Amino acid sequence: MMTPRQCLLQLLLPLLLIPQTRLHAEEPRGNATGIGNTKLAPVQSLIERVAPGRGQEFVVEAIPAAEGRGVFELESRGTKVAVRGDSPLSVAVGFNWYLKYYPEIRS
Repeated sequence: MMTPRQCLLQLLLPLLLIPQTRLHAEEPRGNATGIGNTKLAPVQSLIERVAPGRGQEFVVEAIPAAEGRGVFELESRGTKVAVRGDSPLSVAVGFNWYLKYYPEIRS
């Protein structure tokens, strides 16, 4: 039987196949995130598969990369958790971090 961590990794691996878009040099850094929210739909589906019935409690958003490095952010918004990242993989890693370090999600 697979451990929960192995199951999560198995679910995250397909996200590696999602192409990542980069900021164009001529775009101002503050105006573009590099990815659109439509590219984050698979991450929202991943959240629903990993936490059935709780997907509506998470909001996924795109943010710009920090100095060319992948980045994610977590923020509490009332009853929802905002998970932001510069790529779908970064958002998925942020969601994994939330599951690993926030005790209220554990059963």
